[in-house]
Amino acid sequence: MKYLPKVPDDAYVKVETTKILKQHKAYMAQFEEMLNDEKNRITTGACMMS
Repeated sequence: MKYLPKVPDDAYVKVETTKILKQHKAYMAQFEEMLNDEKNRITTGACMMS
């Protein structure tokens, strides 16, 4: 069946998936840090209302 598209092998898919997961974890860590900073800023009263 020469009409089927070429599919990458499992090793390639695993490597690419691992890269994406690492990027996602790094992004989520930054996001959580930002949320924690914001929460700390609000709870310590450093947030000024204008």
